[in-house]
Amino acid sequence: EKKNLDEAIKILDEAILKDPNNEENYLLQGDALYEKTPNNASAAIKSYNRVLEINPKSPRGIVRIAIIYQRAQSPDEAQKKYNDAKQVDSTYAPAYRENAELNMRFNQPKKAIENWKKYLKLNNTIEARYRYATAMFLGKQYCETIEEINNLNANGFTNFYTDRMLGYSYLECTTDPEGYKKGLAALNRFFASAPSENIQWLDVKNKGILYSKTGSDSLAIVEFEKAATINPELAKELSGDIAKMYFKVKKYDKAIEYYVLKNQLT
Repeated sequence: EKKNLDEAIKILDEAILKDPNNEENYLLQGDALYEKTPNNASAAIKSYNRVLEINPKSPRGIVRIAIIYQRAQSPDEAQKKYNDAKQVDSTYAPAYRENAELNMRFNQPKKAIENWKKYLKLNNTIEARYRYATAMFLGKQYCETIEEINNLNANGFTNFYTDRMLGYSYLECTTDPEGYKKGLAALNRFFASAPSENIQWLDVKNKGILYSKTGSDSLAIVEFEKAATINPELAKELSGDIAKMYFKVKKYDKAIEYYVLKNQLT
């Protein structure tokens, strides 16, 4: 909890003097140096390269360098290193995990899904399955996302992000006759637990759509108006829908108001 990186580096220097061919010493040294100066990784890379001098087939050393490239916004170089690590040792699970995180960071959900699947064959953890579900959601594989998140929930893993993904996914995956109701329940859980700074206009809009899909037009109107307040640009898109809903519930004055607004915005 209270790190002392300078002391750690000092002790590692002593360890290296006593055992200069122990790759573990250089791995830890690189980790400490990188954490101390994350904006200047040259010293850490030097330590990791020493690992590879001792053991050219160390997937740990290769992946450490890949992570540095990844954080330095050099995805191509990071990808090359991850490929090298997998070629050296196809059973080294962290290479697939970190590669998947790289793919997700740079909007490559299909590749992320492939890497998560390979990682899960080697290390099937709840946290990894959560990241796998996230990758499927980003890849718009909504029905598969629902299945994975429901399995996570059954195993006791849930948070407001899974509730958000579940709500959105039930809106898009229409194979379940009760899907819209389940999606609305998930988004209600999301709004009950998510910090206010994590709530986005799309969350509010999708809640409105789910209310509309389940026949609660009056509640849908409230959410749509709220979403348009958060994102004024959304008023162009929603004004016509809100007008139709007001007309449906015979609030004609409000329907006229939103039809006029729609004409003004288009």
